[in-house]
Amino acid sequence: MAKSIKNLNWATFQAFALIPLSGLAMDIFIPSLPSMATDLSITENLVRQTISVFLISYGLSQLFVGTIVDAYGRYRASYWSLITFIAMCGLTYFSHSISVILIARIMQGITVGIITVAKRAFIVDNYEGEKRKKLLGYITIIWSLGPIIAPFLGGYIAYHFGWRFHFVFLGLYALIILFLEFIFSGESIKIYSSLAFRSVVSKFRIMLSDKSFVTGLMILSTCTSIVMIYNLSGAFIIEQMGYSSVVIGYVSLSLGCAWLLGGLASNYFINKPLTLKIRWATALQIMIILISFGISIQYTSLALLVISAFSIHLLSGFIFTTYFIFCLSKFPNFAGISGGFIGGMAYMGTAVLSYLIVGVIQPESLTLLAISYLIASVLQILIILISFRFIKK
Repeated sequence: MAKSIKNLNWATFQAFALIPLSGLAMDIFIPSLPSMATDLSITENLVRQTISVFLISYGLSQLFVGTIVDAYGRYRASYWSLITFIAMCGLTYFSHSISVILIARIMQGITVGIITVAKRAFIVDNYEGEKRKKLLGYITIIWSLGPIIAPFLGGYIAYHFGWRFHFVFLGLYALIILFLEFIFSGESIKIYSSLAFRSVVSKFRIMLSDKSFVTGLMILSTCTSIVMIYNLSGAFIIEQMGYSSVVIGYVSLSLGCAWLLGGLASNYFINKPLTLKIRWATALQIMIILISFGISIQYTSLALLVISAFSIHLLSGFIFTTYFIFCLSKFPNFAGISGGFIGGMAYMGTAVLSYLIVGVIQPESLTLLAISYLIASVLQILIILISFRFIKK
């Protein structure tokens, strides 16, 4: 049996410290995508797959791992996933084959998915009421620290050491948390769930029968797709403007701050009616995208990219956090399964939608980037209008 928690405050801190790992692992080498493609002698589309396969495996793992962490506990799943993640960072560092790197990225996505589900469930296990609700909101805010810090650090790491050292940083970060987990953390689950097939299917049926929950998942996917569209194309656009990986990192830093501010704003207005908040946020978002599109036809600059993308990402962060809290609070009695299902469906949807939009539009300019944002935003609005039919508050 896994050991009990030795220090809840430290264990909670470690849970929050691991939440940004998905963003770090996904975004840290965004400033290096062009140099990575050159070093490995591969196309831009192929190097983008290092992000897409991570997202897909990250999402897929969360669909299934929830049942495991509810049946066997949170601690073991997190501990062994961290060890595997560290090993995959080492494999990526030494490999010169894109095929091997893609396999390592898939494994990183799976292990980070397991860690994310286990730590979200850890919060639900140990806190109740308004405290739980606020901490779940903070999870989204802290998750945004990954996209904020990762490209900023990645830009400097790439400039001074090369893209491979990104995985040295990730491995060391995970190793430090692994050491702290061993000292302070432990098992948090109160009631173990059955792995019986009927029990699992019943819980999935309950979730899928809740229309407000299902539409909420779809909205989460569109929010993160808007961010991912930039991640898959922004570095190449900025490089074409003649800027270095350090500048790319600073731009990504500002956009990560925008997502964070959006999450903080959502927490500030947490007691306001959901439908009212979302109406204002989506109206502002579509207006900004249309204005950016119109200006970009005649004028292109780094400042325009930053100002428009910052505003769009801030509103996406607001909408995402609002719906994330709504969905994650729906089924507290099986937090592992529901949390995994939320993360899995949201990020799988993100991977598919963003890669399709980027693959079809090929956003290599600000105008095409605005068109890509517009497609995702219009889809988001349509789903939100449908979701309002099922939300009572």
